[in-house]
Amino acid sequence: MLRVTLLLSSFFLALALTGCQNKQAAKAIQVAGFVQHLPDGKVYLTDAYDWRIVYDSAIATNGHFAFKLAPDTAFVPFLASIHYLDSTRADWHYSRQLIYLNAYESRGKIVSGTSAFFLGPEGAVIKGSLLPATALLTVAAGKDNELYQQLSGNGFGYINTRNPANRPSRLRYFERLIQQHPASYFLLKSILNDKQHYTEKELQGLLGLFQQQVQSSRVGQDLRTYLANRTDATAPYPNLLLVGANQTPQRILAPHAKLNLLIFWASWCGPCRQEIPALKQVYQTFHRQGLHMTGISIDEDPRKWQQALGQEQMGWQQVVIPKNQLLRVKQQFNLSGVPLAYSNG
Repeated sequence: MLRVTLLLSSFFLALALTGCQNKQAAKAIQVAGFVQHLPDGKVYLTDAYDWRIVYDSAIATNGHFAFKLAPDTAFVPFLASIHYLDSTRADWHYSRQLIYLNAYESRGKIVSGTSAFFLGPEGAVIKGSLLPATALLTVAAGKDNELYQQLSGNGFGYINTRNPANRPSRLRYFERLIQQHPASYFLLKSILNDKQHYTEKELQGLLGLFQQQVQSSRVGQDLRTYLANRTDATAPYPNLLLVGANQTPQRILAPHAKLNLLIFWASWCGPCRQEIPALKQVYQTFHRQGLHMTGISIDEDPRKWQQALGQEQMGWQQVVIPKNQLLRVKQQFNLSGVPLAYSNG
């Protein structure tokens, strides 16, 4: 991940939406910073994948700051980032991320950095200076962070290789690493992130290699829930009852159709909107020959979905997944992104 800038107004909006996550009265898991030339003011400990998820905030003074998280049973180690406020232009205020040296990828004159570190129960200590601009900080954050830095360049967990012949050897490599580090939450989370590209047998086998404490964690539970919900490759897709454009429940599959085509999309998805003219041609050509099409929106805001329906005027069935069912439906259809289409019939 590279250094990014975020508008201050957007950052504070995210804090307002996620502020409830910061009310944990905690002491044991600490992140301490000693960073020269860090501007005085607020700093934020966030999720590295989604900066809107704020775990804690602190005040930096003379480069010193400290975050504290509750060491309760719900805590799961995670990939973290630290944002700080910086005003380098008179008319804009930005939030920046601290950047850390990756010693495993730095060789000679090639210096590699990352804006994230893997935070475990050991906590973390961050040291260094923000000047010169090319300076990178050091972070000591436990064994999982060492694994994260060591493996970040080789795509651990990504199994969807272009050459199927390489799949068995890559799977054996994953198995060996897990056997060497069975207490690693980083390795399990990496597998979970690419779960849709594994078979059920592969996921069950990899999960069984971790220590029981890791298997029983929320990460392990998420993987088990996914396996329980995911539709087997040989089984028909579930005929879900979802909300239609007229607010009435509708089944997504037509039992008597020669072919059902399920199209997952969203109003905010550019490629989804771009393919609609081609889908209209498909529908016009084949629907009288027994094709049944259903557009299934993953929009979390039904108003934007309804607005898109009015703009696009699609003639086939349209439904939206309720927000409280979204995760389960994604798991059932092994859905990792949109647009995506499935045929059943």
